[in-house]
Amino acid sequence: MAPPGIEQSLRTAVEEEKRCSGENHIAVAHRLNDLAKYLASQKRFSDAEPVMAQAVSVIAYNTLKAGLPKPPEEAAPIIEGYEILLKVLGVDRDQRMARLQATMDRALAKVNAGRGAW
Repeated sequence: MAPPGIEQSLRTAVEEEKRCSGENHIAVAHRLNDLAKYLASQKRFSDAEPVMAQAVSVIAYNTLKAGLPKPPEEAAPIIEGYEILLKVLGVDRDQRMARLQATMDRALAKVNAGRGAW
């Protein structure tokens, strides 16, 4: 059993980072990853999955917005962690690749929508 308040503290850290840095800041992805890793450590894999997916989405958004061909090296553990989490949940390889592609597609649409606002 985890000490009380850890999850709430992590959720608060995510919200505080969003407030201070913006919804799509790379630091938000790291706070989301912290929360997802905690949830997974508690065997709450289904709860961790959407949080980790959101972290990967923020990474994808920043990668595409910067025009990079691939995510920065420091983002690799988050992406790898998401794939491992999906494996634990029993998602097969094709479905994992499809989910990652869907995340990239949503991020690209978000980047393109932001460019249209200029």
